[in-house]
Amino acid sequence: MRKLVYKYSLVIILSAVGARIIGLLIDNFWPQLSTDVNDDGSVTTYSIGYLATIVGYFFNTLVVILIEKDLRKQNLQSAPVLIVTLLSSFVGVIFFLLISLQNKLLLQSS
Repeated sequence: MRKLVYKYSLVIILSAVGARIIGLLIDNFWPQLSTDVNDDGSVTTYSIGYLATIVGYFFNTLVVILIEKDLRKQNLQSAPVLIVTLLSSFVGVIFFLLISLQNKLLLQSS
């Protein structure tokens, strides 16, 4: 169980930092992605938060894949955990760890 906590703590921290860094790099190398020219000729610039959110959803998808593999190793199935993880990796990992702990306690009591 401790191994899972360390693994997913590291994954969440790396995905949060990675999303910000990749969003910043995209904004620096392709600034035209975050700007829009309006009909009247004015320019609208979007913040880096939009890019970080989009990249964050990509990292959430990777976390879903990792959780799905660990669920299969433990012979568990939980689609709601995978859906929640897609929206928020932190909340999804917490639910996954709770399910894993419950499964471990049930196996020990049997």
